[in-house]
Amino acid sequence: AILASLTVTDPDGTPSGVAGRCIYSLVAGTGDADNAKFTIDGAALKLTNPADFEAQSSYAVRLRVTDSGGQSFELPQTITVSNVNEAPVIENPIGDRIVARNVAQSGAITVASGFFRDPDAGDALSFTATGLPQGLSLSTTGVLEGTATLVTTNPASVTITATDKAGLAVSQTFALSVVDAPAVTTLTSSAAQVQGGSTFTITAALSEPVFVPLGSQPTLTLDVGGQLVAATYSGPSSIGVPVSSLLFSATAPTGANDATVTVSAFNPGSSPLLGQTTNQPLTSPVTQTVSGFLIAS
Repeated sequence: AILASLTVTDPDGTPSGVAGRCIYSLVAGTGDADNAKFTIDGAALKLTNPADFEAQSSYAVRLRVTDSGGQSFELPQTITVSNVNEAPVIENPIGDRIVARNVAQSGAITVASGFFRDPDAGDALSFTATGLPQGLSLSTTGVLEGTATLVTTNPASVTITATDKAGLAVSQTFALSVVDAPAVTTLTSSAAQVQGGSTFTITAALSEPVFVPLGSQPTLTLDVGGQLVAATYSGPSSIGVPVSSLLFSATAPTGANDATVTVSAFNPGSSPLLGQTTNQPLTSPVTQTVSGFLIAS
């Protein structure tokens, strides 16, 4: 790119900038720090690569002009780069994403970091989205929020637009699928009825096999007629193999008279129990009742 047209006044009256009359060159000496980034073509000073204010706001070169008589003159020059607003750019593709139906999104997907970039230092971007499934929205800071409910097209074609403060924008589109997260379909006991103080096992059948990380200890908190009882995970250990049911052991409380057993809390353990197919966390079975099971006093 031509950065400047060079001219000179010769006391001998020789026309300046005319080929064969005056010769311009870049020379070593004081002020030559950026000589290597320039070339000279006739009387045109050219920058090898496009100027970028954010990368370098000024250049230092040392120029020499030589007339037809062999007389020369050298002068260091500082070239200042003007800062102009540049449009945002796509840094990385967002890629296809999955969210679970009827599960609140709380920052699991954000497009603000790593996917868009503004070349202008300190220029913040704002984000908008089109094509999101019903119930979902995108905050201006690029965070997916809400709960996906009704899905008319699956996967949805979602377009994210990043806009800078001057109104320049760039967009990219990705596929967003809405799936049903793995859930507990039934809770059954190893016995139809147990006495207080007895140990019993609850089997949680799943809608989709999940992975239980090695060493993870999911727990259930059971409500037995108003008494809270802890149920600890007793297997199976998946060790990289998904399991289709979870087993929990608990001890029946005394004083419970024909009480039903309901889940009041669920803790997945050290990390979420992810579905084999959907890769979504197992949803909590809170409020579910152990089918056909009573604890007697």
